[in-house]
Amino acid sequence: MTAAEALIANVPVVLTTDRATFWKFRAKLEAFGLSVVRPTELLKLYEPYWQALDEEFMRRRDAQR
Repeated sequence: MTAAEALIANVPVVLTTDRATFWKFRAKLEAFGLSVVRPTELLKLYEPYWQALDEEFMRRRDAQR
């Protein structure tokens, strides 16, 4: 996918490990509303969500006992 295709398709975030393409131009793409994220950054964003899920599952398990 190219940046133009992502913008036309209204894709808000591109996940990439390739530092030579999207990553290199991330600051310019941000101005158009297209964020470029590396996989490690995405994992960090989801950590609080997974933690909340774990806590909810433990709460439900404890409530059944």
